[in-house]
Amino acid sequence: MQKLNSTLNAIMKIEISAKDRTDLMGKLAAIDISVPPRTQGRTKDHCERWSICRWLSTYPYFHFSIKLTHRDRPDFLLETSDSEIGIEHTEAIPEDYAHASAISERIDNDILPDISHFKWGQKKKKDEIYKIANMMELTGPGWKGDTPEIEWAQAVFEIIQKKTNLLKKHEFQKYDENILLIYDNLSLPFIDHSKAKATSILRESLKSYWNDGLLFNKIFVQTDDLLIFFSQNKINTFEVNNVW
Repeated sequence: MQKLNSTLNAIMKIEISAKDRTDLMGKLAAIDISVPPRTQGRTKDHCERWSICRWLSTYPYFHFSIKLTHRDRPDFLLETSDSEIGIEHTEAIPEDYAHASAISERIDNDILPDISHFKWGQKKKKDEIYKIANMMELTGPGWKGDTPEIEWAQAVFEIIQKKTNLLKKHEFQKYDENILLIYDNLSLPFIDHSKAKATSILRESLKSYWNDGLLFNKIFVQTDDLLIFFSQNKINTFEVNNVW
């Protein structure tokens, strides 16, 4: 299987079948999971492909053979030897920060927008976003104490709630197992996910979630290096198996 070129990849939905883990790793390594900049043709499919392939390469607990199909509501269907698993993907990023980042790329600013200007849940006017994107130095209020961990947990929990409301809708297909995969693009400073602070705050927020009827059975938060797993009774962290 040859690596797909990025132009074709941008318009194709991914589909993978594998008889065992060795077969899966070989097929994943041959897929172009590169994601272009926001101003150079990045699509939702690019981001979903990047995330699901890295999830498949890392998470060890599903039964072969498998077939993954890229679809909608949820974004993926994973058929294994003993179950069907729906996987919904989303990106955790403040919308205004994404907008500012795109402007910064377009004007070729060497300084990324200061994320501390874009606290979770806050909205800014267009001219303010443009002004921040054009700044040549960091001028935001910064972060104190455990505020990055608190913000991270708040953002992830609100995304979980929003996506769970979508899951509950009639048109969203339900399966034996329903998974939420969140790519963490919050760009918060000083968070060490291998330590317990941020995940403990989120776990506390999730206590009521697990007893609230129809919901995601498993939740994954994905960084460039780690895959963090939450369920009702467990938290686990895996180092991403980067086969690319």
